[in-house]
Amino acid sequence: MINTIETGLATISLEELKAGNAKAWTAICEHFKIGLLAKANQLLRRNRVARKFGSEDIVQETFLKAWRRIEAFHGNTFAEFSGWLLCILKSTFLDFCRKLNLECTIHSWFDCSGGADSPSKLAVSSECKSVLYCALAEIDSRSQKVIAMRHFEQLKLAEIAERLEMRPSSVASIYRRGIQKLQKTMSTYQPR
Repeated sequence: MINTIETGLATISLEELKAGNAKAWTAICEHFKIGLLAKANQLLRRNRVARKFGSEDIVQETFLKAWRRIEAFHGNTFAEFSGWLLCILKSTFLDFCRKLNLECTIHSWFDCSGGADSPSKLAVSSECKSVLYCALAEIDSRSQKVIAMRHFEQLKLAEIAERLEMRPSSVASIYRRGIQKLQKTMSTYQPR
């Protein structure tokens, strides 16, 4: 059971979060921000509502709701906490759409293919993506950012370098090391 997480700044326990420790909460928000932003961007792109509100708005409101409702979280691991945050993100996205009278749909929360897969395929896909988001949250923030920009925003390394005002060779190194860390982290997760 994984009930502590290394954020790069500190080791945070679920007990600290449940007790309302503001410092722990700030560190954990920073830790999960990249994965939540990626999911929010995906929802915005699929529903073509990005001009109405942004992924940062959705993620900020998600963290605020989670903070206010932390007593409602009854999980025992950070994988469960990550899933709980994703559920709040989904709800927050739908709330934003309703408030603005926008039509939006979420066919399957983790289904990226857009196709009609069987329930068992969706369950396996959901589990794999949950592991990916949890593993992504466990690597350093610089690697998270580069990997998210490369895979979730589908930017080329040169475009990432330009956005981050870095040399392309530096971005390539960060990306390569980040992928290695991600693979190593994912290999430690055991299927349920």
